[in-house]
Formats: sequence, structure tokens, C-alpha cells
Amino acid sequence: MKIYRYCGVFLLTLFLSVQLCTNVSAAESVQNSIGISELSGLTEDNEEIYEIPIETQINTDDLEKIDMNERSTNAIATCSLSLVRNGNSKNVHVYIKYKSNQLMNHIKFKQLKIMTPNLLSPLTYKTYEDKSYKFTARKSGYVNIGDASIPKTVKYVRVVSSKLYVYFLSKGWVAATHNWGTANIN
Repeated sequence: MKIYRYCGVFLLTLFLSVQLCTNVSAAESVQNSIGISELSGLTEDNEEIYEIPIETQINTDDLEKIDMNERSTNAIATCSLSLVRNGNSKNVHVYIKYKSNQLMNHIKFKQLKIMTPNLLSPLTYKTYEDKSYKFTARKSGYVNIGDASIPKTVKYVRVVSSKLYVYFLSKGWVAATHNWGTANIN
């Protein structure tokens, strides 16, 4: 089957890249090349699964020092736009959906535009400029930023923004990542 051939090629490539990035003794190199030569038997009709050992040089003493429950000190927030049509009308409620790894209580942006997805002849439905929204501190939620008038026939729009920031209680103002692009109107 083709899938086994592609998996074999992928694993072979992965194996070779690991070998090139690590220091390998001559004996290990000979052993590994013997294992690679066995892969030459892969064909479309051959349904055997080959395992390739990938050896790393990780010191096990270092693994004991890693605290798996330790939280990241980086403040990270992602935002996306949620659009909800008010019944069967042109009126659409616009929300910013946010999620972060730490408590935050403020979102601001320089500009946010809701436009047609057509890049050749874009039409702007709504522009919000220099807006700031404060809310109860939490890690995730929605902020209503207003309404937009969008024709009933439009099912999705393009969103463009600039200088989107969130305020973390522990870190202050941090630039947020956003999942803009196209947004569906629910």
C-alpha cells in the first residue's frame, strides 16, 4: 500500500535527520545503516510494518529536574471574532472571544474592520477605532464590542485589525495573537 511506503520514507527521513544532528560512534553508525537497508524491501504490495529505533542523547538525570506541573510564566492570549445575527435582520452582534493562560481584564485595539471577503472589491461593513473594553478578570470569555449592519445574504466576512492588546493582571499590556481572517455569521 502507498501509505506504508510514504510512512517508511517519512520515518527514514526523520531517522537520517536525527542521525545527522547527533554525534554517533562508528559502531552505532554501522548498526543503524543495517537497519536502514532493511527498509529497501518496502513496496506497494508489502504490508509489513517496520520499526526504526531513534536514539537520542538525553541525560536521564536532567529529566528528573523537570517539574511537569510547573506553569509557564509567559502570558499568552488568543482572540477570535464571533458574529451573531439578530434574527432574520441585517443587525449582527459582534463579540471578541478571548482565551489566555493567565487572568486578564482588558482588551484594546487601534482598529478592527469587518469587510467582505472579496479582496478585489472590498466593502467595509463596520470599522471600530481606538476601542478599549474592561471586564471582570478571567482567563476566557466574550466581550461585546457592538453591532454591525451586514446584509442577510452574507454568511461570512473578513476581519482585519491592528494593535490588539490584552491586559494581564500579572504582566500588564501584552500583544495578543488573533485568529482573524474569515469569520462565520451565526
